[in-house]
Amino acid sequence: MTVVPALTRSAAAAGPVRLDASQRAVLDHRGGVLRVLGAPGSGKSTVAVEVVASRCAAGELTPDQCLVLTATRAAA
Repeated sequence: MTVVPALTRSAAAAGPVRLDASQRAVLDHRGGVLRVLGAPGSGKSTVAVEVVASRCAAGELTPDQCLVLTATRAAA
């Protein structure tokens, strides 16, 4: 029997996330691989988390099917 972990939001992040039109387009993308580029502080990591969380909540993915990679210029 496989146990799938549940995704939950912390109490501090319980409010709705506000996304602009570009971020919403990423969230609505249903094609293949998607690379998101943007300036520092533009919300790339927030959108990545929202994509995974919304697809898991909709039953489209399970947490063990997800891999999200982020990097900073300093880390490169």
